[in-house]
Amino acid sequence: MSNISLRVQAYQWLKKKIITLEYAMGSHLVENDLCRELGMGRTPVREAVQQLASEGLVNILPRKGCFVSNINLWEFENLLDARIMLETHVVRRLAGIINSEQIAMLRALFDDVPALIKRRDIDALLTIEREFHQGLVTLLDNPYLDAIAENVYDLVTRTWYLSFRRRSQDDLASTLQENIDILEKLEQNDADAAEEAVREHVVSFKNKVLARPQL
Repeated sequence: MSNISLRVQAYQWLKKKIITLEYAMGSHLVENDLCRELGMGRTPVREAVQQLASEGLVNILPRKGCFVSNINLWEFENLLDARIMLETHVVRRLAGIINSEQIAMLRALFDDVPALIKRRDIDALLTIEREFHQGLVTLLDNPYLDAIAENVYDLVTRTWYLSFRRRSQDDLASTLQENIDILEKLEQNDADAAEEAVREHVVSFKNKVLARPQL
């Protein structure tokens, strides 16, 4: 296996551990331990860590080591500002051009939500949440926006995990329904209403996180 593919494997494995909080914020990532867990040498692991550092998911501190980055209140609020800017732009562009097949594809993401909520399958619910928002971006077929969205949602996912794990079934259902509301506004070709639905969705998430300090 080439060194490039080993680096990609290491990167994808580490990123999943970080964004799903299996490696908690502030955790010390010891290179020897990572190499042993991955069954790889130092080079692909170091290259993967460097890439994660460039994306803001880890911090490399001279003479101290590598640590999973934290998200403080200032960063959280700025991250949500970036998310609102991205998502309101996307839905405004999509209103009037999104077609029925695309609407149906996105709506189908939510088919199993009631059962997943009943089982409290947080991993599956968050996969749906991310696939919906990132799927809207993808419909614009803009690779630069895709790259921005990938980074924003990598960082947001950690706060999604923190928040969703503490919510009631009714609260989870309400949050997922907000996504369907956005989709319905797009189906109606109402750019203003879709943009407002996005803002309400993100602000609602922010308020729920700040109501129970977790950052």
